[in-house]
Amino acid sequence: VLGLVRRYAVEARHQGRRDLAEMLERVPAFTPRTFLEALQSLRILHSITYLSGHYQVGFGRFDQYMWPYLKADLDSGRLTLDQASDQLAEFFITLNKDSDLYPGIQQGDNGQTITLGGVDREGNSAVNKLTFLCLQASRDVCMIDPKINLRISANTDLDLLSMATELTRKGLGFPQYSNDDVVIPGLVAHGYRLEDAREYAVAACWEFIIPGKGMDVVNIGAVSFPAAVDKAIRDGLAAGEEMQGILRRVRMDIDQQVKHLAADYENLLLPPAPYLSVLMSDCLDQAKDLSVGAQYNNFGIHGAGSANSADALAAIQELVFTEGSVTRTDLIKALDSDFL
Repeated sequence: VLGLVRRYAVEARHQGRRDLAEMLERVPAFTPRTFLEALQSLRILHSITYLSGHYQVGFGRFDQYMWPYLKADLDSGRLTLDQASDQLAEFFITLNKDSDLYPGIQQGDNGQTITLGGVDREGNSAVNKLTFLCLQASRDVCMIDPKINLRISANTDLDLLSMATELTRKGLGFPQYSNDDVVIPGLVAHGYRLEDAREYAVAACWEFIIPGKGMDVVNIGAVSFPAAVDKAIRDGLAAGEEMQGILRRVRMDIDQQVKHLAADYENLLLPPAPYLSVLMSDCLDQAKDLSVGAQYNNFGIHGAGSANSADALAAIQELVFTEGSVTRTDLIKALDSDFL
């Protein structure tokens, strides 16, 4: 990592960009001294996760770990809020320039999510000036990255919600809102320590992880609801069953898919991840690789096509069993010919 950064520093000096060269000679090798250095360090470290083969890695609780640097700059007078907003906006813009780092072109989200707001480990509000500044910068830049997940609760300040809705009106599809009043108790119910649950962030889409403590593979597999419905329709109609029989077949097929997925991933072996391991507190404390040393290890099994499946079942209920306008034979033929 440092060797790569040194090459960029040399190139910056070659181009006469002395300020950039000096910054790259300092970060990420040493602790950032300013908000700008912290942004530069984060940009490098996050890019390396993709270059090392790890995709869909979000930025975590950005307004928590970046706030001390911004606060120090504001308190010392090195930076004004307007200047900080400009630096943050430039940082956000750079996140929209690296499509070549991702596997494939335009094949889904790149996972550049930042989590804002929420509470700290003691349960106190963690909202700060940077929380608002991120919403403002995202609104002003109006680009698809980074995606913003805003942690809210019954105690969320109305001013924060108002600014968030201004961003929602931009039509970018975010902020995504996560309800602490639901998520935190849910994580605790699944075995997470309360203090850790309060630190949750969004991994890339909407999955909840604990930064620095989780080896969570959040999109490892999926249950195909349409496949279950398709098989149930064909077999159930051919067997002369009514709607309840078809629904039983759907449930049975889903159950079988879940069992197969559980068997496939129960004893999964993950490849070593030395770079990510040094970013994880548990791995460093235990001197273990992330593949075996994380405190939380959860896999995300998704349900795919739920809306399509519900629509299909509703159509069959109406057209085949209620109206009788479509016969069983005709429906099976339509499915076999893709409705041609």
